[in-house]
Amino acid sequence: MYNSNIKISVDNIVITIIFLLPFLRYYNAPIVEVGFESLLTIVLFAACFLLCIAKPQFAIPKSLAQSRNWFILFVIWTISVTIYYELFTDINLNSPIANYNMSALITPLIIAMVIFFILCGYVNTAKAINIYSAFVTLVIAIYLFQWLLTLAGITIDFKLPFSYTSSWDYMNGKIMGMNAYPTSMFSEKSHFCEYLIPYVALCLFSDKLIQKSRIKKSIFCSLVIASSVSGNGIVLLFIVWFMYFIFFAKFKNPGHKIIVAILGIILLVSAYFVLLKIPRFNEMFNELFVDNSGAQFENSKADYRIYRGLDIFSKMPLCGKTIGAGYKHMYLFSKKYTIISEFDFSWKTYEYFSAITMVLLYSGFIGAFACLKHFAALFRSKVTVVRGLIIIMLALWFSTEMLFNITHIMYITLIVAVLCQEKKAEDKLTLSN
Repeated sequence: MYNSNIKISVDNIVITIIFLLPFLRYYNAPIVEVGFESLLTIVLFAACFLLCIAKPQFAIPKSLAQSRNWFILFVIWTISVTIYYELFTDINLNSPIANYNMSALITPLIIAMVIFFILCGYVNTAKAINIYSAFVTLVIAIYLFQWLLTLAGITIDFKLPFSYTSSWDYMNGKIMGMNAYPTSMFSEKSHFCEYLIPYVALCLFSDKLIQKSRIKKSIFCSLVIASSVSGNGIVLLFIVWFMYFIFFAKFKNPGHKIIVAILGIILLVSAYFVLLKIPRFNEMFNELFVDNSGAQFENSKADYRIYRGLDIFSKMPLCGKTIGAGYKHMYLFSKKYTIISEFDFSWKTYEYFSAITMVLLYSGFIGAFACLKHFAALFRSKVTVVRGLIIIMLALWFSTEMLFNITHIMYITLIVAVLCQEKKAEDKLTLSN
């Protein structure tokens, strides 16, 4: 019993760290001056490894086991391709023009292993939804407090009393969490929305996970996300509510479902046109999708995040398209094969791609196939919330670099938590029968 209690407490510590990391990643740990992201991912890996040793493994659904297998194949392929380029070609990080070193690949690899441990069922995610919900409440409470300060004409820094990690040095002159408009404990409004959007899905797509006032909570959280005027946040809200109205809303009478679906679509379309008439929202939509070169914006966000990666991939040789260029090796690969995209910008980080294009560029068709099968196995579980979260995650993969980072861990943890709760409910029902 004692060992069991220790194991459960380690599980909960792991889950807590996972949901803390999205806003601790901006900071260095005190004294040691090491970034929290690097430090805590190592802690996560060590804790997961200990849980792996402490048998037995938690029972997981078949779909999760299949997803795990395809995920580790995807990771092994990406690592193998990267090692091949490092050892047998001049496309390696020893090159004088390399913009990364090998240490930059360690954290993504550790994160990939943590995700693998979670998919294996070594981490008990029974408390994950409760812990996540508590952090959502905290994040929203800070956000609303910041708005009260803003309305009162007060701007203060919500930065924790540690220095930024080197990757965030450029933000030292900005007001953390209140830069122009409140963003809670995050540096950017898009990060704020990425953290909250799964909560809306958990409320809307199931009546078992968050039972009390779930529709009211989903509406309130949606309004909070919309008030941030984040492009990713607004687009994801439309996706989530569209899925709810069309697929996931539950009514005993089929006629009611049809009526709600029609009214829901009308509501979403009306909301879109209303938002277009508000200057801040209209500007946001333009920044996302419209190429206003020579006008107010130099380029749309989609240009650099999505179109650029696809354009570069289309210009890769067949071998590169098939096996990939290796993780974070695209800059060196492009120099070797003189690949230039019309969407390149010299003042932006070259290796910044959306997760979808990262998979294609770094792992090629072979890696992309394994990654697709990883998601397909989860989608075949037929659990409504899991399907919804996967669609949200894939939508984010088109616009953000959510591959082998802490947001990736967070979303996978929520998906596994939902799947395991559903399996537990099914097992309980089977025993009772």
